[in-house]
Amino acid sequence: MEEALQIRREMAEKDPESYLPALGDTLNNLGLLDSDQDRNVEARKEYEEALKIRRELAEKNREAYLPDVADTLNNLGLLDCAQNRIAEASQKYAEALQIYETVAKQNPERFSADVTRVKELLAKLPIPMMQRH
Repeated sequence: MEEALQIRREMAEKDPESYLPALGDTLNNLGLLDSDQDRNVEARKEYEEALKIRRELAEKNREAYLPDVADTLNNLGLLDCAQNRIAEASQKYAEALQIYETVAKQNPERFSADVTRVKELLAKLPIPMMQRH
């Protein structure tokens, strides 16, 4: 994977328009792999770089890349939750949910399940002591 990442970085430097999306995908996928193997520091770094790339791409073409932003936010939320960073997880899930709800309006068959899944993730988060009533 590291070799693929290096190749994608080089290609994205030469032709960002063509290869930056692939670099974002590779970083997100490497984050998934590292997260699954409890390499959380590496996973966070990869997710954050993927998120930065995907946000930049979404600024230029929202319809094509906004769902990718939500996917990476979701992955970061899962990582935050696993590390007991509840406030951060909540923030990431909330932003992902907002995006999924937006894109589900145009394509409900593709994104409705994402909306439901993220709502369930938010509902499962423990309520911090300060917010309990």
